[in-house]
Amino acid sequence: VVVFDNNAFGNVKLLQKERFDSHFIACDLRNPDFCKMAESFGAAAFRATDAVELESALEKAFALRKPALVHVPCGEMPSPWPMLHRAAPVRDRAPVLTAAVFVAFRRARGGRGSESRGGDPMLRVIVRFIGLM
Repeated sequence: VVVFDNNAFGNVKLLQKERFDSHFIACDLRNPDFCKMAESFGAAAFRATDAVELESALEKAFALRKPALVHVPCGEMPSPWPMLHRAAPVRDRAPVLTAAVFVAFRRARGGRGSESRGGDPMLRVIVRFIGLM
């Protein structure tokens, strides 16, 4: 499991930003320590704050062949809905959903989202490991 932690109910905050002129109510969170929580249930846990740490954490997690969690603190994520509404029929949506996550992640890290998948180091790691699943 990979948790991209933006300390918010992301979709709720996005809707309040877009539809209610950034009048935020009950959408910012004070999250638990996800790594400690995972470990308390017997899962391995890793934290990654950059591409090198993410790649290392994912390699270790996959090598364990048991439940594992990778916690990735991140900033606000942009809306994936514009791309999802243009998506293909439901049976063909998995690649579109994956692409929407990639673009949202890239935008959250300061990119425009329209660049190629190879430009952001963390994104390259995610793309590579998604291909292994």
